[in-house]
Amino acid sequence: MKSKFRTEPKRDKNEDYIQWLNKVESKKGQFWKDISIFDLVQLSRQGLKYYNEMLIAALYFWNASTNSLHLKRGMLTPTLLDVDGLTSLKPSGQTFDPENHESDICFDFKRFAYVVFIKEHHNTESAEVTNEEHVSFLTYWLSM
Repeated sequence: MKSKFRTEPKRDKNEDYIQWLNKVESKKGQFWKDISIFDLVQLSRQGLKYYNEMLIAALYFWNASTNSLHLKRGMLTPTLLDVDGLTSLKPSGQTFDPENHESDICFDFKRFAYVVFIKEHHNTESAEVTNEEHVSFLTYWLSM
């Protein structure tokens, strides 16, 4: 294949994303702090640093049937409390049920390129951030 098919957005040197992040943060930053995702969103500025070799080595110990690492001293698996400790996202609270939620926000996924997604949803002509643009940004951020 001559072109690469990406299953995730470009992480480094993504100026369009950083501009969009700055705009949405200026209007929705306090809301992100209130729901405890502000620091997680800020991590997307740098991207995650990882070593492919270490991940491949860890896969040697991974057991897909139990979703755990099998080590000399026994099995080890991440828990919801581990996620809470690493991300500050609480495993308790109000449950969101999309079946019981009405929204007029919808996405057209006919064009799959991430750059196109930013261009279609990042309104550069206005400093205001609509609910649709905010949801679009968070959707893109979650895919990162």
